[in-house]
Amino acid sequence: MNYHLYISYAQDDRNGALSWALTTYEGVKDNGIYIAPGSKRGDASRACYVGLTRALRRAAKQPGVVQLTVFMDRAVIDAVGFGLAGVEKPAHPELHEQAMRKFNRFDLYKLAAMSSDDDLQPVEVAVTDDAADELERLRTITGRIKLGYWQIAKPNKILR
Repeated sequence: MNYHLYISYAQDDRNGALSWALTTYEGVKDNGIYIAPGSKRGDASRACYVGLTRALRRAAKQPGVVQLTVFMDRAVIDAVGFGLAGVEKPAHPELHEQAMRKFNRFDLYKLAAMSSDDDLQPVEVAVTDDAADELERLRTITGRIKLGYWQIAKPNKILR
């Protein structure tokens, strides 16, 4: 079955957020947000590789034969897209190798860029907005408390 994985990365002066959604023609099958707190957000390449690997792991759990198209926004393309396509030398060879191993779980995979800002698809807008909204939430006191909770109770939500 054809699946589309949409990935977007946003960062501010404190944190980074990677949002993703896995869709088919039926709609969204799975989605998630990963946070790169503090100093980790400074290395967007590392955060994007780790987030992409986690999203690919979740996509590989779908039933049946999976043919995957990965749509990346400009931030993800700049951080890891050119390395995945073999155009540039990856910034983190060990993480690149790990991501490429995850791609081997799929029957077929393609890399693609999200549409331009003028004609984004609804899922592309949703993924981009989720990352930006999560960064806004993390600026509040309750967001900081939630981040502390996630670091203790849900460490898989944190990109280390």
